Amino acid sequence: IWKAQEELVNFKGQIIFEVRASLLGGYYTITDPKASARFKKKKLMSINWTGGNAGERVKIELVRAGVPDITISESVGNQGNYIWTIPKNTKPSKSYQVKISNTADLTSQGLSKAFRIKGKSGAGIVVFTLLAGGAGAAYVLSQEGGGGGNGPIDEALPLPPIPQQ
Repeated sequence: IWKAQEELVNFKGQIIFEVRASLLGGYYTITDPKASARFKKKKLMSINWTGGNAGERVKIELVRAGVPDITISESVGNQGNYIWTIPKNTKPSKSYQVKISNTADLTSQGLSKAFRIKGKSGAGIVVFTLLAGGAGAAYVLSQEGGGGGNGPIDEALPLPPIPQQ
């Protein structure tokens, strides 16, 4: 409530004013992916949302740590759902979000809660046994997986020990 007469004590005359409103975000509500959800690369992810009007077109983006990372769809009908296959080159992270924007008005948007995209599932371990002259040596190779953020080991592995004669 604006009490104009109290605020404009010395003003005499007629007051005409206009009220304008702008919608700042929250135009779309993303219901999936849910907070703390976990997804794997090369798997399907269902994106579901509400809001906007029929006939609108929306842009769908994958945001990592607040920065747009991948454009999932440049323009798709506002039907409220989209199925996406997570690319194999997506970096593992716990701070992904889906952003939906109206293509005609990019300020009309919505942002999901944070979720996780993991790397490979599980860690692979291979044991090689080298036999020479009756003596044996075992060598273990391991590659971190499971989306811990380490990804494949990029450095060359050391050579196994040479068996003693």
